[in-house]
Amino acid sequence: MPTATKKRPPYRAAERDALAAKGYVPAADAAAKVGKSTQTIYYWIAQKKIDGVRIGVHWYVRERSLIDYYKLMDPKAVELLGLR
Repeated sequence: MPTATKKRPPYRAAERDALAAKGYVPAADAAAKVGKSTQTIYYWIAQKKIDGVRIGVHWYVRERSLIDYYKLMDPKAVELLGLR
């Protein structure tokens, strides 16, 4: 008999908008932006390489810290991806 899986609540629009106003994006969006996995983004947050905040079950990344860190790692990729 399969076990029931706990569904994660969807992003709340007000929460997402408030964090977006402060320069944060959902971790999944950050991963897509730099062509990495969400797990890589979580690792970078855990290693304090980028700024992240957890609200409930969702992680948000400060976009500026992501771009700055990615510039250090691969300046050419930043240019190719159009990140500034």
